Amino acid sequence: MGFVTSFAFKEAVDVMAAGSLQERVVVIALLASYAGGGFAVALFANLRDMIFAPVVRHVSGLVSLEVFRHLHLLSHRFHLSRSAGELANVVDRGMRSIDTLLTAILLNILPALVQLVIVTLYFLYSFGLAVMAATVMLVLAYFLFSLVMNRRSAALQAQIADFSGKGVGRIVDSFSNFEVVQSHCAADQEIERYRDPLNRYLTASFKSKRCFAWLFIGQAFLSHLLIASSMAYTVWGWSAGLFTVGDIVLVNVLLMLLFQPIEAMSQVYVIVQQGLVDIAAIYRILDTCNDIRDDVDALDIRLSGGEVRFDRVTFAYDQSRRVLDDVSFTVPAGKSVAIVGASGAGKSTLARLLVRQYDVDDGAIRIDGQDIRRVRQASLRSAIAIVPQTIELFDDTIGYNVRYGSSSASQADVAWAVRAAHLESVIDRLPGGLEAKVGERGLRLSGGERQRVAIARALLRRCHVLLLDEATSALDSRTENAIQAVLSSALRGSTLILIAHRLSTVVSADEIIVMEEGRIAERGTHFELLEAGGLYSAMWGHQALAADMATDSVCSGA
Repeated sequence: MGFVTSFAFKEAVDVMAAGSLQERVVVIALLASYAGGGFAVALFANLRDMIFAPVVRHVSGLVSLEVFRHLHLLSHRFHLSRSAGELANVVDRGMRSIDTLLTAILLNILPALVQLVIVTLYFLYSFGLAVMAATVMLVLAYFLFSLVMNRRSAALQAQIADFSGKGVGRIVDSFSNFEVVQSHCAADQEIERYRDPLNRYLTASFKSKRCFAWLFIGQAFLSHLLIASSMAYTVWGWSAGLFTVGDIVLVNVLLMLLFQPIEAMSQVYVIVQQGLVDIAAIYRILDTCNDIRDDVDALDIRLSGGEVRFDRVTFAYDQSRRVLDDVSFTVPAGKSVAIVGASGAGKSTLARLLVRQYDVDDGAIRIDGQDIRRVRQASLRSAIAIVPQTIELFDDTIGYNVRYGSSSASQADVAWAVRAAHLESVIDRLPGGLEAKVGERGLRLSGGERQRVAIARALLRRCHVLLLDEATSALDSRTENAIQAVLSSALRGSTLILIAHRLSTVVSADEIIVMEEGRIAERGTHFELLEAGGLYSAMWGHQALAADMATDSVCSGA
């Protein structure tokens, strides 16, 4: 459309230059068409954006959701090797880059190429092969110069993306642990941790801007050289009677129309280059294979009672130290087994293996006779409710966190789970009750209150197998005993695995397994192990002595 208006403007100038003022109607019509054409350019450009915008947004949204889904499917090992902030930055930058890249290709690069072809053909037709060749040579020089300079900036763009991700990761990590930072008066230390990626980011950004400054200077020189040369040639042709005044105006307008998209293309190239860096990070994530994968022929787990069997299980997080060594035990359906031992004995590793955060190196774990590596992970995890050692809650309401994973549960079921977890007292004292916000990671609640929310969430799922990993460690003894009494009745018929340090919480278990350095050291009931006088008996004596000393201290203080 811009070319059509340019020719209308040329004709108007030629009519006026010829002194044909009596043809005012023609001149006015031509000028009106020039103005109308300018409006049409703006109109169609915005209509084009309106038409393509939904397509671009849809594609970027699909990719973003796919990356988000893929990240949630990747294993525990992968997420431990990445910071949450860094991953969030990759997803956000990748989505915006796809949006920008598609917009640049569809709405900038293709129209610019079309305009370049039209101008080149017109110069060939009107001014001959020499002018067209000179124009093409200068345009190619413009592109080659831009390409060389932009390649130099490619490494800088990759560094900027990398340091930006690391910086965001440090920020998220610092604010996620703000209580530790404040309690240790370590704000200056956090500033120093953030200073390094920030300085690296700023240095790379400065170098990149300097590179682009030279790029734009060179582009301006080449574009104005072409405009000056073309104008000089057309003025000479006008003085020789070869061209009209309108031709001079037309060439000037066409060159401006040509270099506007070419300059835009150069700037778009920078955007595309940055976008490709961000999109490459997205595709690195999508190309990351999950080391915990379902078999092609994996089926949903079939539950008949919930018997759990560890059969000669051996496992190591890395080759330097074996965490579990030939561990075998069975939790009969509907029974409870407690696993105790010192820190680092491998108790929590058993829990991670049961829900397939990792796969065993040797041996097998079976539920109702089915090797958990042969069933779909989703169905396995839907059969096991877990209260983890570290309670993480979403920055939402208590009700949302209790219902998490059981969104279809009825109000009566939620009320039952809240009562069973002794969460009513917490809800009653908070404004809003179940709708009260818990804050980021649930930090508005105490450790014991977070544990009660997690217990209610696990109970609401009504799974065949319940795994409690230090689930009541932050509760006072009275609340702990009350919750255990409720669990004993509420979970009748369910298979229960208790992992605990505090031995008073496992006295009523059908069997107690004592772990030491990744192996089973002892097993039996509470009274059998006390009579044996081994490791469990010694642990019981130490904890009883510590409890007596604490009681004496309280009494003497009173």
